[in-house]
Amino acid sequence: MGMLWALALGLLSACGPGVKGWLGPQPQLEAVTTTFENVDGTTVRVQVRGSRFTDACAVYWKDRALPTTFVSAAELTAVLSVTTDIWSDEVVDEVTVRSAQGASSSARSLPYPRQELLSISPEALPAKPEGPVRLTVTGRNFVIGTQAEFEQSTYPTTVRSTDTLEVEIPAAALQDLGSASLQLSSPWPICGGGGGICGFIFSDIHILPVVPSGLCQDVTCNQPPASTCLDATTVQQYVSPGTCAPSTGTCNYSPQTVACAGESVCQAGACVNLCQDVTCNQPPASTCLDATTVQQYVSPGTCAPSTGTCSYSPQTVACAGESVCQAGACVNLCQDVTCNQPPASTCLDATTVQQYVSPGTCAPSTGTCSYSPQTVACAGGHTCVNGSCATNSPPWSQAHPSTVPSIRRGSAMVYDPARQRVVLFGGFDVQLAQPLNDTWEWDGTNWEQKAPAAAPRSRAYHALAYDSTRQRVVLFGGSRESDLLDDTWEWDGTNWVQASPSNPPYARDRHALAYDSARQRVVLFGGQRFSVPVGDTWEWDGTSWVQIFPATAPGARQGHALAYDSARQRVVLFGGSERKSVSEFVVLNDTWEWDGTNWARKAPAAAPGVRTGHALAYDSARQRVVLFGGSGTERYWDDTWEWDGTNWEQKAPAAAPGARRNPALAYDSARQRVVLFGGMERKSANVYVDLNDTWEWAPQGSSD
Repeated sequence: MGMLWALALGLLSACGPGVKGWLGPQPQLEAVTTTFENVDGTTVRVQVRGSRFTDACAVYWKDRALPTTFVSAAELTAVLSVTTDIWSDEVVDEVTVRSAQGASSSARSLPYPRQELLSISPEALPAKPEGPVRLTVTGRNFVIGTQAEFEQSTYPTTVRSTDTLEVEIPAAALQDLGSASLQLSSPWPICGGGGGICGFIFSDIHILPVVPSGLCQDVTCNQPPASTCLDATTVQQYVSPGTCAPSTGTCNYSPQTVACAGESVCQAGACVNLCQDVTCNQPPASTCLDATTVQQYVSPGTCAPSTGTCSYSPQTVACAGESVCQAGACVNLCQDVTCNQPPASTCLDATTVQQYVSPGTCAPSTGTCSYSPQTVACAGGHTCVNGSCATNSPPWSQAHPSTVPSIRRGSAMVYDPARQRVVLFGGFDVQLAQPLNDTWEWDGTNWEQKAPAAAPRSRAYHALAYDSTRQRVVLFGGSRESDLLDDTWEWDGTNWVQASPSNPPYARDRHALAYDSARQRVVLFGGQRFSVPVGDTWEWDGTSWVQIFPATAPGARQGHALAYDSARQRVVLFGGSERKSVSEFVVLNDTWEWDGTNWARKAPAAAPGVRTGHALAYDSARQRVVLFGGSGTERYWDDTWEWDGTNWEQKAPAAAPGARRNPALAYDSARQRVVLFGGMERKSANVYVDLNDTWEWAPQGSSD
């Protein structure tokens, strides 16, 4: 079986040994080309194309085997020595491919390596140049000794490679405009086989225009086109200086490619290292994968050379202990939480209070506090009011006078004991949408509008106090639309008289006044200037205002209230609101007392809820400061409290005015009544109603 395969392979091999007496299949020769291998022109490479070639085949020329190299079954190459082998025009120079046993292909003529002229730079020649013109010629098969035929004159060439040479044309040959011919010839002749006439191998003729030389006279060709990117890592540049075309005066620049080194890439025609100045130290913000897991990113990251952008490897971190993930960080939401602000107490029924144990417990997952509820039964004689056990007391009673001031807000009221009248001034008329400057007096039965010859300008949110020594009602400040006022007026029961102090307090509204009868001074504290609370203390002696600078004082606030406790000779301040930031106000429920020298903060066991816009009046018969109403953080109040100098006590009248803010309050000492007028009632979340009702409260249960 093996012998049969060997026989078959021998039969099928074109240039193999074959079978004895049989030359095998004939190799097929299809084309022959020749090129010079080097510039010295001594050897020519013969390239043979066809089929059925093997490494046993040889190329024959003039019946002589040439050194042959097997390339493939379709290609062979051979080397021809120019010094020993000569072409002939008369004898056919045939090439064949033969096997070792003599199987031969058909014959093909051996072409000589004809010089091809492809391009010449410059493309046009200057006429009458100042010196010789050097031409650069590109083509094929250039060898040392090649001659240049220019206009029937022969010039030597400088061969740089087999495809580039240079020739210098003298100025004398370029004196006329028009065109000129250039042809190249080989350094050896083609001789006849019988020793006949020999001739040289010539290239095709190339025609060059000869044009005026002035177009390139001042052209330097040093502004090549901008480099471009051939691909991500290859730059296309242009050689400078370039060559000026005499026919047009324009410059030509030879292109060349440059490969970017290392990690550089091509951008805008230049090799740049996009990561050279990139530090990759700004990883993405951490995120929360779940409630207790943080997704972080390792820094520094890695820069991508192709884009210059950074990438960061992710890593997960589990929050320790009771910490949770919030905004990409592990935080202990309970770390700074004290849980000392339990919900407000409520009334479960008339005598049972629902309170909440403080401190409460913080939930680690949310940072919120929870408080355990507990119930407290009110003692006998007490009723649950607004979440506190309040002492039962006589009810408030509403008066129904035949005449009454118009509906308004921001009015002020004080009692004149010398004339036994409650005096009310000004406010903002809701129906007319304008401030008022009317004066009214309450005699216990009816309201009477006064008609003074002069009166302060219309205003709201001002303050009144009664100077019992000089028997004058004192008015200061307030606001009218966008204006703040700093004027001082006094009411004697008949007329208003404006005082002219040299150094009044700053203009303001929502402040408070009280008269210190022991020291014979009207005391002013706080208020606001253009929505900014102030915390200054002033005193009025009937002639001048004097600012006091106590060592301690309440914080700046507005909407607070003052009343003078004549038994204890102290001005009492409660509540108001202070400004923590541009948009944040904090409502207060602190109690302070002024002794004429300093403010002292009190620490009662119980106190009214936080509020602003409430009212105070001093019940001289019972030696108690009475508080009513105001508004808290999320509610309006309708509660009644009393201050005895040590503690606040909530009262539980059977009937009371509705919840409201900014009511006016005064104590009628002759009739032993607390008198309330008006205010603003909250009907629902966004519905408010201004009032002009009149109420009285007789805490001791007296009656007319």
